Amino acid sequence: MVCMQADAQKVVDALYDFGWIHVSRSKVGSPGVPFPEFEAVSENLISLRAIEKTLGLQAGVDVARLEPLEKLLAESSKLRAEFAEFEECRQAVAALASRAVQLREKMALAGPLAAAGLRGGVLGATGLVEFRYFELKGGKSEFGKAVAGLPCELLFSGNFVLAGIGRKRAAEFLQRASPFCRELPLPQAEGTFASQVAAWGRELDAVAVETAVLEKRAEALGKSLSGVVPRVRCHLEEHAKKASLPNKFGRTALLEVVEGWVPSRRFSELKSSLSRVVGARVLVEAAAAEGEPPTLLNNPPLIRRFEFMVRFFSLPSSREYDPTLFIAISFPVIFGMILGDIGYGLLAVLLSVLLYRGGKGFVRNLAGMMFISAVMTVVWGVVFGEFFGSEEMLGIKLHPIIERGGEGITLLMAAALVVGVIHLALGLLIGFVTNVVHKHYGHAAAKVCWLLIEAGLLLFGISLFAPFIFGDAMVAAGLIALGVVGLFKLEGLPAVTEVPGLLSNMLSYLRIMALGLSGVILSRVVNTVPVGSSFDSLVAAASSGNVLGAAVGVLPFLAFTAIFVLGHAVALGLGLFESGIQSLRLHYVEFFSKFYHGGGAAFVPLRDKSNGL
Repeated sequence: MVCMQADAQKVVDALYDFGWIHVSRSKVGSPGVPFPEFEAVSENLISLRAIEKTLGLQAGVDVARLEPLEKLLAESSKLRAEFAEFEECRQAVAALASRAVQLREKMALAGPLAAAGLRGGVLGATGLVEFRYFELKGGKSEFGKAVAGLPCELLFSGNFVLAGIGRKRAAEFLQRASPFCRELPLPQAEGTFASQVAAWGRELDAVAVETAVLEKRAEALGKSLSGVVPRVRCHLEEHAKKASLPNKFGRTALLEVVEGWVPSRRFSELKSSLSRVVGARVLVEAAAAEGEPPTLLNNPPLIRRFEFMVRFFSLPSSREYDPTLFIAISFPVIFGMILGDIGYGLLAVLLSVLLYRGGKGFVRNLAGMMFISAVMTVVWGVVFGEFFGSEEMLGIKLHPIIERGGEGITLLMAAALVVGVIHLALGLLIGFVTNVVHKHYGHAAAKVCWLLIEAGLLLFGISLFAPFIFGDAMVAAGLIALGVVGLFKLEGLPAVTEVPGLLSNMLSYLRIMALGLSGVILSRVVNTVPVGSSFDSLVAAASSGNVLGAAVGVLPFLAFTAIFVLGHAVALGLGLFESGIQSLRLHYVEFFSKFYHGGGAAFVPLRDKSNGL
C-alpha cells in the first residue's frame, strides 16, 4: 500500500476502522516516525497505568467506538488532578493517624497523674530531688519493699507510680526498682495534668473528625477514578496504537509505504475502505510474500472453544491444517472414556455451565470445552454402566456394555487400543493429505508406509490375543515388513529407527484404561463409607422413641456423610484433572507427532473485531 505522506493520518484512520490488517514492518525506504500526538498520549498512558496500579484496577473496557483524542486528553488531565488530590488526602490521613497515635500515648502516660490531681510544674528536678515515672510489673508491695530504706516519696495511681528520689541515692533506687517496673518518660503539662489530658482529648476528637472528612473525600475520588480511568486508558491505548503505527511504515521523500496481511476474503473490503477516505491517492496491491504469513484461526463458535489447546502448543504454519477441529472431536471422546461416569459427567456439566455464566474469555472457552467433554463422560458412563462408581442409578440397575473390572478389563484394554489406533491413523492421514497438497509426494508415501506398519502391528496383536478375529500373523508381519522397507527407501535409516516409537505410541493409549480403572477403584472405596447403614440406625432409633440413641446416631451419620461427599468431590477433581492432562498429552505427544509441527506467528489485527470475522 502506497500513499502520500500528507494522507498518512487518513490512511491510518481507515486502517483502524477496517481493523482486520496485520501491519508488518516495511523494508522500503527509511523507517517511519510516529505521529506528533504519540508523545502526549504515551505520557498520559503512563500516568493512568500508575493510577490503576495504585487503585488495584484490573478491568478493561471494550472500545467499540473510539472517542476523540482531544476529549480523552482533557479527561486524562482532570483524572491526574483528581488522583493528585486523592494522594494528598491519603497522605494527610496517614499524618493524622500518626498524630492520633501520639496523642493516645500521651494521654495514656498522663492519665494516672491527672487522676492524682497533680500539676506539671511541680515535677521539675531540684538540687536534692529528681522525679521518675514507672509502670509496675507486679504489685505495689513488692515495689515498696524493693526501695524501702531509700530517701524517696512514692505516689501510686493505678498500675503507675511517681517517685521523688534523693539525687545521691537515685542510681541505687533504679537498680533496686528495675526488676519490678518499667521506667516511662515523665509527662509534661501546662497547668494541671487533668486539663492537659482534656486538651489532648479534644485534639484527638478533632483529628478523628478531620480524618473522617478526608477518608470520605478519598473514597469518593477513588470511586470516581475507578469508574473512568479504565475507559480513558483503553481508549488512549488505541490512540497510541494508531499514533505509533507509522513506525512500521517505509518512508520516501513524499510517500508512505505500508505492508501487512489481510484475510483474503476481506481484501476487496480493505480497498473499498481506503478509496472512500483517500480516493485515488492510495495504491493497494496484493504482493508476493517473502516471509511466512501469520496464522489466523477461524473456526465455528462450538469448535473455537478448543483453540486454546492449539495456541498453547503452537500455532499452525501456513503449510499445515488447523488441528482444532480434530481436537474438538477426539479430545472429548478420550476425556469421557477416562472419566466415564454418569454422575461425575452430570456434575461436570453443571460445573461447566456455572463457569460459562460467570466467566469471560479463556474461562468461557474452557467451560465450553468442558461441557462437551462432560457430555461425552455421561455417554461413556452409560457404556460402562457407572453412576458415581456404582452400578445403580437412583435405584435403577445399570447394564454395562463394557465392564470396567473383572472380565471386562480385556475388552476395555482392546477398546483403548482401538481408540489409539484410530487416533494415530487419523494423524497419519492428515499428514498424508498435507504433504500431497504441498506436493511433497515422498513424505506422503512415507505416511502410507507408517499406516501399513500400524495396521500390521494391530493385526499382529489381534492374532496373538484374539485369533478368532484374525489369526494370520504372517500377513501382519508382511505388512510391517513392507512398511519398513518403504520407509527405508523413502526416508532412510533414521525413519526406520522410529518404528518402535509407533508401537510405544499405540501402547500409550492404554493409559485410558489404567486411569479409568484407578478412578473407578477410588469411587468404589468412597462408596464403602457406611452412610446408608448409619442413616438406617438413626431412623430406627428415632422411630422406636429412643431419643438418646437418635441423638448419638446423628454424629456418625453426619461424619460419614461428610466423608462420603468429600471423597466423591476429591474423586471428581482428580478425575477432571487427570482426564484433561492425559488427554492433552495423547494429543500433543502421540497425535501431533504424526502430522503437526506448528511454529506459526499469530495474526494480530490492528483492531479486535473477532465478532465480525
